[in-house]
Amino acid sequence: MEIGRIVSTKLWEDEKVENFTPEEKYFWLFLLTNPKTSQLGIYQITYKTMSFYTGYEIETCRKLIARLEEEYRMIRYIDGEIAIKNFLRYGVRKGGKPVEDLLKKEIKQVQHRDLLNWMFGNVDIEHCNETVKAIAKDMENEIVEVNAKPVQTSKLDEALEDFETMRKKIKKPLTPRAKAILINKLEKLASNEEEKVEILNQSILHCWQDIYPLRTETQYEYQTKENRTKKQVDELPIYDVSKNKKMSEEETNEILRLMGKQTNT
Repeated sequence: MEIGRIVSTKLWEDEKVENFTPEEKYFWLFLLTNPKTSQLGIYQITYKTMSFYTGYEIETCRKLIARLEEEYRMIRYIDGEIAIKNFLRYGVRKGGKPVEDLLKKEIKQVQHRDLLNWMFGNVDIEHCNETVKAIAKDMENEIVEVNAKPVQTSKLDEALEDFETMRKKIKKPLTPRAKAILINKLEKLASNEEEKVEILNQSILHCWQDIYPLRTETQYEYQTKENRTKKQVDELPIYDVSKNKKMSEEETNEILRLMGKQTNT
């Protein structure tokens, strides 16, 4: 039997979705409607399957899942199983015994109970239908609310949060779009979490608006005339301090000749 999924028109008015890239919008719609989805909003799907259906490379799918989970907090993904926040609110329109039985059946099939904790701890239950509310109430003794059990924050999450705080202090707050670009750039600059944290800490330490490859202490030193390029030296305004006036071209060339940097005039 053909299975249909309901997608609310409010999807496109969501503040987070409004800041999605076209790539993210397509991928988000795929996660809501692909053949692996369930009525519960928790289902098993591999990166290989995502790649097959969307046409994206596996690595691209990994990055999109990471952004939706770490930046937008709209999904949780654990070892090939995904949970979608508020799927129960927007995806379950009808109620009654058949829907209740189906949801209970799918709950038993969930492999990672942490996904159930996360979903029922974050869903906007007040706006769900009566069947979903009854399911949530029945599971109160089994499901531990996420807010009652703090999730351990990774060092990378802490570094990202500190970077955002620094940007606010210098009055250059990050928009959701800017943060997405930043995370994508971080993926290109570093191959592991430790290096990503160091890159973020580097920018935090120097109050930089952007992130850059890691630098050594000597690379922070101001360049002297001796290690500047000839072009940089030629463009510098040179002043005769004793006369308190700008030197002539002849005087400048003489100084450069003595420095071993005679220009071609």
